[in-house]
Amino acid sequence: GSCPMSPQGSGSCSGSPVSDTVEDAHHRNVAILQEDLQPFEGLTAASFKYLRSTCPVTLQRGNDSEDFEETLASMRTVGFTGGEVRDVLRALAAVLYLGNIEFSPPKGNSEGSQLAMTSNNDSLGSVGELSSRDAATALCDFLGINLNVLEGALCFRTMQAPGERVIRMGNTLQQASDSRDALARHLYHALFNHIVEK
Repeated sequence: GSCPMSPQGSGSCSGSPVSDTVEDAHHRNVAILQEDLQPFEGLTAASFKYLRSTCPVTLQRGNDSEDFEETLASMRTVGFTGGEVRDVLRALAAVLYLGNIEFSPPKGNSEGSQLAMTSNNDSLGSVGELSSRDAATALCDFLGINLNVLEGALCFRTMQAPGERVIRMGNTLQQASDSRDALARHLYHALFNHIVEK
């Protein structure tokens, strides 16, 4: 057939920006999502501490990829753009990765905390388990921040006494863990609200 947008008025329209169909856009979005999901390759629900602490779920029917495709289709139906779907998945990934971040005391300060940067090779982590270092690195990639920012947010707090300057104090291991869990809950809550408002 003829392509009205080609300079000669004939030939195929394939490859033309005008012929960009919904299906083409879907294929581009799926390719982007597959790239975003690469950090999950080889991991299972049991790889994530937040998911391990819940009751095991057994689906009566199901194919995970078909269910995922249905979820994506439903999101598009209610008006999520490809970019918004990507952002939702990145936020969910951030919550999951947060749960695997652990803390250790810094040298010379048993009352403080720092990100535990061990890998499964450094410890007795089981196969398919996500190390604290890998989780922190992936989380920073998903959120677009560096490790120092993450560590500062979780391992330190600022306080200001009336009439005094701001003081930055180190969090204990428990306080750092509580900060991590609070951040995960807040992220999940904000994401849930965004989806409901959509």
